[in-house]
Amino acid sequence: VYADESFCLWNGLIGSAPAHPALANAIEWMVNLVSTRGDLYDVERAVCEVTGIDKMENWKVRAEPGLILSGPCALGLATNNALGKDSLSKFVPGLMRSSSVESASRKGYREIDDVIGDVMILVADKSDLGSFRFSDPERNIIFASTDMPGLSKAPLIYDSRGGMRNSKKKERKLLPHYSVTNHGDALWGTHDVYADDLASSEKIRMEVHYE
Repeated sequence: VYADESFCLWNGLIGSAPAHPALANAIEWMVNLVSTRGDLYDVERAVCEVTGIDKMENWKVRAEPGLILSGPCALGLATNNALGKDSLSKFVPGLMRSSSVESASRKGYREIDDVIGDVMILVADKSDLGSFRFSDPERNIIFASTDMPGLSKAPLIYDSRGGMRNSKKKERKLLPHYSVTNHGDALWGTHDVYADDLASSEKIRMEVHYE
């Protein structure tokens, strides 16, 4: 989709120290866009504010706007910003030690450089030996595996009369997949994205301090 220039990080498996700058960036990004009921143009404008007009690649934003609002692409953008890299730059799997993270946009020492620490980017492969696995290609190590045979993805609900049980038996109506927000010719963000149109004019800023 991104011509080998993907800046997105799959957000189904994350390990992080508390109050990590990448997560703080991601939360601030999502809260501000959702609270203002941002549409595609608002997302592009927000990306432009952090990348600069000369490095804005809006084709990456328009490839899957739903994922940059609150999904893998939002996490990738936030992580790049925390690392001092260009916001839409691609990730290379493997270990990035804090001392080796460099960027032309970084100017001198930053306070958060000491708390970012080492960053490990894993490979997510849905067809790795018949399962969905997360691995470190540099050391040839499998970190996690999912989609095990016989494991249901349906959520479990608690019934006081009978304990835990599979929610499929209750025939609950499932919410539509986020991909429906891309259907039709309307501007993304104007339908099926938000439950209402109650937008806020406030802007949230998250600051993490360390002692």
